[in-house]
Amino acid sequence: MKLMKVFCLILFCALFFGLALISPVARAQSETDELSYEDLVDQLHRKRRNVERTGNKNHTLDQLTMHAGLGLITSFNGLEVNDRRTARSLNGFQISVGIDLFSEQWVSEFVLRNFGTTQGPTETRSLREVDLTVDHRDSLADQLGYRIGGGLGTRYFRLSDTVSNVSLSDDTPCIVAFGGLEKRLNRQFSLGAELGLRSSLSDRSFDKSSLDFMVRLDTFF
Repeated sequence: MKLMKVFCLILFCALFFGLALISPVARAQSETDELSYEDLVDQLHRKRRNVERTGNKNHTLDQLTMHAGLGLITSFNGLEVNDRRTARSLNGFQISVGIDLFSEQWVSEFVLRNFGTTQGPTETRSLREVDLTVDHRDSLADQLGYRIGGGLGTRYFRLSDTVSNVSLSDDTPCIVAFGGLEKRLNRQFSLGAELGLRSSLSDRSFDKSSLDFMVRLDTFF
């Protein structure tokens, strides 16, 4: 009987201490589960915010419009040759690529112009040009709008004359200014007419200025 009492006492103590040990472990496990759940919720919130930000960025990028254009140009160029003012006309074409500056009214445009080489009885002249401009566009009436802008460019002018013994070659930085009207044919195409001015930034260049008239066709995408 005494042995049975000792055995019961040992069993009771074992159960008591066992429960005492299990309770903190259970509480710790519960806290761990609770923290893990909170962490999971935080992660889900962060992911949702990231998705929303990405969606907003994609929406903004989707609203951007790019365009490409082709223009036909007649250019009247003011030159200074042998200390005398003279003028030459050239015909050429323009290729342009532009993108909205996060607005339908403001556009940045990269322009390449090529007037080729014109040969006369004694004179040969050629002109190429690279421009970077900022344009402002707005509407005047239904499907009719205007565009004005300006920027910087570089003109590569070559001129030679066998009779006058002239051979000139200049790479001239210039200021660009222009304005014109455009008719929106549909959502993808517009047709416009434009006047442009270019003025040399170098006093030493024989290529002083130009007045241009251009008809251009643009496509938007």
